Amino acid sequence: LIGDQGAYYHQHPAAYLTLVRWKQNTHVFRERLVLSALIEMAHHYYEEKPPYQVSSLAVVLKVPFSALDELMEECIRYGIVNRTSKPPGIVLGRPPEQLAVTDILDYVGNKDPRALPSPIQNPDVVSTVLERRDQAIRESLQGVSLKTLAMEQELLLGSSEQSDVLFGQSV
Repeated sequence: LIGDQGAYYHQHPAAYLTLVRWKQNTHVFRERLVLSALIEMAHHYYEEKPPYQVSSLAVVLKVPFSALDELMEECIRYGIVNRTSKPPGIVLGRPPEQLAVTDILDYVGNKDPRALPSPIQNPDVVSTVLERRDQAIRESLQGVSLKTLAMEQELLLGSSEQSDVLFGQSV
């Protein structure tokens, strides 16, 4: 059985890297995974397809179910994604053009954009640098919505080509 796993990861190195990055639980992996999942859900929205099951979405994205399920629960908590009962599944909580990328990234980074900023009692150099970084990101992504990303992905990949979304490789 271990030999089979070794052979599989040798033939599919992206699967191994996905597993490693998921286990490390880095914010970069979480951001990439949530944006990739939401882009896929946006395509479903525009094509008027039925809701995704988290397990089906995990297969499409080639990621462990548990990693995606945890992120989708967070997205549900913040209203980015909603559960449906008939048919059962998950859908975007709002149209893609109303989902700002900066808000999505803030939610995934556990920074609720609806919360009022808390003044730093004793600002230090590190806090100042991190705040400037966050501000630069917000400014550079201003006006970018989930619809924008879905359209850009469609242009880059075309409608018939699949992509390894977690590593930016075409397959």
